[in-house]
Amino acid sequence: MVQEHRNQLLNRQLALIKFSSIIKNALNKPFKLRKSTQLTKSSKKKRVEFKKKRGELKKSRQKEKK
Repeated sequence: MVQEHRNQLLNRQLALIKFSSIIKNALNKPFKLRKSTQLTKSSKKKRVEFKKKRGELKKSRQKEKK
């Protein structure tokens, strides 16, 4: 909210100008790209173990095929 002048119209115009400058400044900033990294051995191992346990659980729920 801008209250620099005693005139509502001037305050509104000033607020719009400030708002537009804030948006322009935000658009000009370059965004940083995420640097990709290798997964650790332990995280890979945990993922594979979880997948195996999950598969065994699903297999145990299935009906036996003839």
